[in-house]
Amino acid sequence: MTRGESPTAVALGDDWVRLPPIVQRLHEPCTAVGSFRIERGTGSIVTVLCWLSGLPRAGTDVPTRVEVRQGPDAFTWARRFGDDVLVTRQRAIARGTIAERFGMIECSFRPEASGQGLDYQQTGASVCVGSLRLPLPIALWPRVEGRTRGLGDTMDVEVVVSAPLVGRLLRYHGAVRPEPIG
Repeated sequence: MTRGESPTAVALGDDWVRLPPIVQRLHEPCTAVGSFRIERGTGSIVTVLCWLSGLPRAGTDVPTRVEVRQGPDAFTWARRFGDDVLVTRQRAIARGTIAERFGMIECSFRPEASGQGLDYQQTGASVCVGSLRLPLPIALWPRVEGRTRGLGDTMDVEVVVSAPLVGRLLRYHGAVRPEPIG
């Protein structure tokens, strides 16, 4: 990853230019604000898994702030949903593939660009301890589905997280726009 290039830009290569400008802007270092609806799955196992994972609480019209920061080898995405914070680290791992790490879990994705936005196709999952990555068999992958759409000066976002044998843990969706400066 070269200075100034987001992992998504590196993975997409020439397809980066197909994205709406707002989607490009919000996948580079920035701060964005908006409002999201957060839904959690049901059942005591889901509640415990969400709590252990630090996933945000359910709510409607939850004030949301996203900060994308560039580090030496990865971008940090800090999402604040009301009082809850969800932080992931994203890096390009190969042309066409990005990895996003949350705690000890790292999922890999193939981003697909269109004139409307991005769709993320999951291609793997690993358990990470330090720099050691242990690939999980497909039956044990946590499932993450994500998409973005550029809508003028806002970006619509939808993410669904599921766990094997348990089902949906979380769905969040809403829109963000660049935070005004000043």
